[in-house]
Amino acid sequence: MLIVKRNKRFGTILLVLMLAVVFLPVKVFAEPWDPYAQYLPSETPIVHRHLRGVWISTVINLDWPSTDTRNLVDEGERIEKSKEELIAMLDRAVEMNMNAVFFQVSPEGDALYKSNIVPWSRYLTGTFGKDPGFDPLAFAIEEAHKRNLELHAWLNPYRVSMNINPDTIKSLNIEKSVFKENRQWVKTSMDRFVVDPGIPEAREWVIRRVMEVVNNYDVDGIHFDDYFYYEKFVGELKDQDTFKQYNKGQFSNIGDWRRNNTYLLVKELSHKIWETKSWVKFGISPAGVWGNKKDGHIDGSNTSAGLPNYDRCFADTKKWVEEELLDYIAPQVYFSFGNTRAPYGEIATWWADVCREKNVHLYMGQALYKVNEDSDAYFKGDNAVLEFARQMRMNMLQPEIMGSILFRFKNLNNENKQQVVNAIKADYWSEKALVPIMPWKGGQAPEIPTAGNLEVLYGGVRLSWEDEDQNTAYYTIYQIDKEEGAALDLSNLKLLDTLRKKEGAAQEYFALQRPYSDDTLYLIKAVDRLHHESQGLIIGEKQLEEEAVEE
Repeated sequence: MLIVKRNKRFGTILLVLMLAVVFLPVKVFAEPWDPYAQYLPSETPIVHRHLRGVWISTVINLDWPSTDTRNLVDEGERIEKSKEELIAMLDRAVEMNMNAVFFQVSPEGDALYKSNIVPWSRYLTGTFGKDPGFDPLAFAIEEAHKRNLELHAWLNPYRVSMNINPDTIKSLNIEKSVFKENRQWVKTSMDRFVVDPGIPEAREWVIRRVMEVVNNYDVDGIHFDDYFYYEKFVGELKDQDTFKQYNKGQFSNIGDWRRNNTYLLVKELSHKIWETKSWVKFGISPAGVWGNKKDGHIDGSNTSAGLPNYDRCFADTKKWVEEELLDYIAPQVYFSFGNTRAPYGEIATWWADVCREKNVHLYMGQALYKVNEDSDAYFKGDNAVLEFARQMRMNMLQPEIMGSILFRFKNLNNENKQQVVNAIKADYWSEKALVPIMPWKGGQAPEIPTAGNLEVLYGGVRLSWEDEDQNTAYYTIYQIDKEEGAALDLSNLKLLDTLRKKEGAAQEYFALQRPYSDDTLYLIKAVDRLHHESQGLIIGEKQLEEEAVEE
């Protein structure tokens, strides 16, 4: 009898609770992006500072140089065509109002630069170790800087080859190849040869490769992708012997030991870059998800990703941000807002929370390559245009997101992606923007330019000024009207153009496509290589003063 009464009481309580749940106000979202409405305006905002970049892949000649150019027999023709292709890519980046490129210079234990440590890349000539007859990285830096683009040298730290077939093995047996000179470091994973990250000497080899680039080239940044531990399944690398040899009882399990190996690489490299050239940025582009909350990571994201950094790549990218070992992190959030396993909004918000109040910029890696080539309906046709509109606008308005990087360059020219590319050019990136400042990197605004002059030409104007500050790297040029100039209200100006500084004090800019009006003034600011702007020099002010005198 007592049991019956208790069951009835329990049933009554359960019924009350169910009714309460039914009638509680529940916020229902019609679309998967509705929770992020505050970052999704109907029109694209204009931002003064926002990194806009693209990855240029050289591995298996994905972007540069083309296989046709690589295979040219005549060396002079091959060099000329290679340079022409790279210049065209940089011009396209400028046309898209980008301000940075991420150029792959070491895709598999090789070099697209003059190296004393590793051999020339096979992707330059078709032959591993063959001198291409010019220095691609030096050329890329020179041409990128002419166009006022930052150039980040992108290296893959551990990959040695893209396959393990007999011809590849034969090609790897050459001078400076890690496969030949340190064969004991090399293992097989994902049907590729890779260097075992658990070997301390191998880690030092990676650091020496990077620092060779930092010391010898005027790069703006060093960039790693997401290939640390890279396996079909955990344990494929067969590094148990490495664990036994080098762990020395420090870690109770191989997973924590692996994560410490990638941590040590990042930490040691971060310090060396800072000590050598404090202005060189260090960034990494990991897979989008650090860890799934459902897998026991209480600080993880509400996702069901199959390849989270923490568990599969053994890269604690969250820790790297928290300890500010990086200057930027660019997670590859190659998913739509409507992706049920890893929604863009959830991942972007999670990373924004991690980076908040840290001296680490957050740039979002975006999947241009998926447009019209993915099963996700949000990346197809008109839906893709809307999806990129949402992603780009969130990247601009979410305060912790400081920029976007597109994967990858060749997709800018793919016919089936032009609807999205044109929307990026005409809308999301229709106005130029400066690279965001990293205050912790140092630098300072140059002195204000002097001796401004405006000369009216047929169909345009010639602006000239002087600048003797050696700290100046380039100039920002703004166009304003006289009323704005008189009020000195320069806070909401649109950036007209940027111009690299020429040698000597005398500088000039031609605005041939913008006919001069008596109501037009120009504002010139000097900018250092870390993007600090000086006070502005108004050119055309004499006309403004004359008008005031007449009144």
